[in-house]
Amino acid sequence: MNIHTTKPATSKARAAPRHCREDDCPSGSRNNYFIGKHLTSESYRIDQQFLNGRRHLLNRAVHGWGVVYGFPLALNAKQDGPAVGTLTIGEGLGLDRLGHELWQPDTIKLTLDNLVILDDKCRPVKVDGNLDGRLEGLSPSAEACWLLTAHYAEQTLNPQVLRDHCGCKRKEWDRTCETIVYSLRKIDCSKCCTPYECELRCSCSPATPCCPHQGRPIEEIDAEVQRVRDRFEERLQQYKDDPSKLEEIHKQYPEALGPLIAERMRIDSSTHGRGGCSCLCDHLTGLTVSADCVQLRDVGDCTVADLDNGVALACLRLGKDKCGDWAIVAIYDACGPRRLVKRNDLLFDLINGCDATRIEEIGWPLLHRRHAPPVPFDDFVTALGWDEAQGHYSEYPTKNFWVRFSRPVRTDTLKPDCFATAIMSDQTEGCWREYYRVPIVGVDTEADGDDPPGHARTAQIVVSGAWLRDGVVGDGSIFLRGDTYVEISTKP
Repeated sequence: MNIHTTKPATSKARAAPRHCREDDCPSGSRNNYFIGKHLTSESYRIDQQFLNGRRHLLNRAVHGWGVVYGFPLALNAKQDGPAVGTLTIGEGLGLDRLGHELWQPDTIKLTLDNLVILDDKCRPVKVDGNLDGRLEGLSPSAEACWLLTAHYAEQTLNPQVLRDHCGCKRKEWDRTCETIVYSLRKIDCSKCCTPYECELRCSCSPATPCCPHQGRPIEEIDAEVQRVRDRFEERLQQYKDDPSKLEEIHKQYPEALGPLIAERMRIDSSTHGRGGCSCLCDHLTGLTVSADCVQLRDVGDCTVADLDNGVALACLRLGKDKCGDWAIVAIYDACGPRRLVKRNDLLFDLINGCDATRIEEIGWPLLHRRHAPPVPFDDFVTALGWDEAQGHYSEYPTKNFWVRFSRPVRTDTLKPDCFATAIMSDQTEGCWREYYRVPIVGVDTEADGDDPPGHARTAQIVVSGAWLRDGVVGDGSIFLRGDTYVEISTKP
């Protein structure tokens, strides 16, 4: 017996040589460490640039840009205090267009002396002399608005003095602080609250599949639709004097044409329509998140800043203080200029309707959606608040039929047509229910103490007193016929 042995493959077997390039990697390269590698300062910079670049890419691609949270503003503009025109900016986090994090971990106080003044091309204004010299070139006025913007900046820290082999000295910086620089730029006040355009626009259509239509050509379906129509037209002409046959043809016509029309609509929707998966696919396919080269400009104090890709925070107003110097005197708008990052919890809240004014309490919870046992008639009359002595009133406020809103609602929108109450008797012939509309003649409103003028938090239904007297407790009441059903709906 002959035994043939084969040397097994091991992990040390070398793969086929690769044709590797030595030029730059446009998507970003990182260090490959190996025994004997000579590490220099450039080696570590390459790793930092790679990791920072990936982080900034994910920031702008996944999260977008704008204010994530915070940056509350407050101003001391009193003319008799030592800190006139001092702007307080609280903790906040933002992302600029290039994905840089703008994080301020604590509260700071700024005056015009601490702000970079920009011209209409976002270039820092440099004029020898005092602060007013920088502003005068931009023609400041009390009516003008100034855009406050946060910019990504880098500040060098901890200077180190080094000596080379020849004894020459040079200065290096031990660390780089990623910080924020704030600027002011004169703008038209009408642009302080200009809404950002929607980046995604889909027309109202049903959700469409991602894949394009892969069935038969649409021209073929249109031709078959026309053939079906022609065939049925011929049959209608052929049996125009036979009513029974015509009725049969009219029943068969939609059965034959319906599937073809549905197929045609599906193709048209997936090919030409918007919405659903196809809309998202088209939007993301055309989206680019590449970043331009960052230009960091010197703004003094060992700091360089990106003045081209800042995040706007507010519009301010300038004016003269008691010494005749320019100072910040008012916050014109602290919300309109801000572009907001759409956080995940914010999106879920919007989907759940947390931003919408809704009914948070009703006056008839014990009667609401009761099926077994049914609501006793006396309980219903009590909820209406029927009083025999006041039954002749033309307008009769109900007792328990009121709603309370989660937010103040304009009283001029709370009209009788905002409420609909229907009384339905038990089913009659053909399983139909007779429908009777309750005559709502008014709405009584009540506001909370902190509600703005012209707004209310509670709305109470007012019905006709004659209806209560004759239609509910009178001898001709529908409630005497047996089980009835009550439906109440609102649409303020």
